[in-house]
Amino acid sequence: MDVSARMLRLMRQAAGHRLHYVAQELGISRSYLNLIELGYTTLTPEIKQAYLNLYGVEEQDFRGAI
Repeated sequence: MDVSARMLRLMRQAAGHRLHYVAQELGISRSYLNLIELGYTTLTPEIKQAYLNLYGVEEQDFRGAI
């Protein structure tokens, strides 16, 4: 699992959100989100931005954490 994938999963878990909820909010399947969070598939810039928007995280803060 790469660092950014780990951070996405940690943000989701810290918020107490289930995979299904976040996938629905992002407009992607639960299985695709799981693959992203595990680092098995590339995180597109659009999905990454939507994920950060969902949690109110700025890009530079996210980059500073990894």
